[in-house]
Amino acid sequence: IKRGGHWRIIARDKTRAPQHLFVGDYDCPVAGSALAPPYQWDLEVRPADASQIYNEIAIRYYKHPATGEHLKASVASGMYRLTGTCSTWAGTSYLIDTSATFVTNGVAARAVDIDGDPVTPGERVYVQGDQTYEVVAVVNETTLELEPLTGLGVATLSARTYWLGPSIHGDALLSQLAFKTVNALGGARQATIREDGGYKTDFVYDDATADLMRDYWLDWAAVPRDRISFPLFHRGIRLEEGDAFLFDHPGLFAHRRAVSLTTIAEDIDTSETAWDLAVGGVALCNVNDYLWVQSSAGGEPEAVKVTSLDAVNNRINVTRAQLGTRALAHSLGDAVKAAPVKWICTGLRPPTPDSPTIRVEAEMMPAQTRLVGRVVANGTPSWASATVAQRFYGGWASYGNGRVSDLQSESTLSYVGPSRGVY
Repeated sequence: IKRGGHWRIIARDKTRAPQHLFVGDYDCPVAGSALAPPYQWDLEVRPADASQIYNEIAIRYYKHPATGEHLKASVASGMYRLTGTCSTWAGTSYLIDTSATFVTNGVAARAVDIDGDPVTPGERVYVQGDQTYEVVAVVNETTLELEPLTGLGVATLSARTYWLGPSIHGDALLSQLAFKTVNALGGARQATIREDGGYKTDFVYDDATADLMRDYWLDWAAVPRDRISFPLFHRGIRLEEGDAFLFDHPGLFAHRRAVSLTTIAEDIDTSETAWDLAVGGVALCNVNDYLWVQSSAGGEPEAVKVTSLDAVNNRINVTRAQLGTRALAHSLGDAVKAAPVKWICTGLRPPTPDSPTIRVEAEMMPAQTRLVGRVVANGTPSWASATVAQRFYGGWASYGNGRVSDLQSESTLSYVGPSRGVY
């Protein structure tokens, strides 16, 4: 939170898991009279202010008790010192640029102690359409040995642009390429650790915590994200600031709308927890998914949480009446839906005599950036349990982070696959 020109950190006892479901044609009133059309949805959708998109951050930490100086810094930036065109090889975790002079240019590799533990990190490399890597060894003038920072493995690619620097962060780089500007979080940019810039904290002493803070800020603030404002009636009474929720509304952009995954293959009463789905529907579900059914347009929805999958019998087992909904009866052929994004409540206006609804301000939560592919086997196997063929045909063997377009962070999203719907 920024107050008085200074950034302060607050901690909240909140979870990123969704806690509520709101469906616009049931929960949200309209502007004007529904009995006397024309009327319109009372939903405002607007992009984030570009001035609030931060794409560079320096966290200064580990305060010296005697001098008061902050001795360490964790920096993430899109600023780079070398760039070129490369190929990467998954079998050997190598990056090769036949025109490079990595040794002459003094590219720094990871330094380790006698036990093999890292002492200082190597320089970072972002590969176009892929992910950020750390240089673990400079093999020769044209070859670097890489290690992925996300643990997804090096992809086999050719003729890709790469950017190399000591503090390269993929999200920061792509944000700076997209906006052609550097917007530093926490005040003045910091060219060196000794300069009086960046965000200072007296409470962080270890590198891992500082790096997690750095990545957290970029995860939330480096890319554009939609903001919405809408009214709610009684079902919004439990909503609090900081709550995550699922939201579907006819006024949202099409790619923000809920997706119909499959249909129910039987009539469901209010207590049944084993649901038969249409053939193939189980393959589109995952354990811990939050799904919902709205049996009629404008009708009351019920959200459920998937507890297990039975691919042989095309059946899912669920916990009923989730996310503030109640158990309802459903019919054969009703659509089973899932939300592509989550929202976080950033503001609430209580009802007033002139406006008897709860006004909600919210913004889109960070996209899922884990690798997602197409479903190629019943039960949607995870990356670890999938065969090489399943990884390839599922789209996992392409880019390390699945980005279809480098400058579009949401191009990592898919509505199916092992990572879809995991919160």
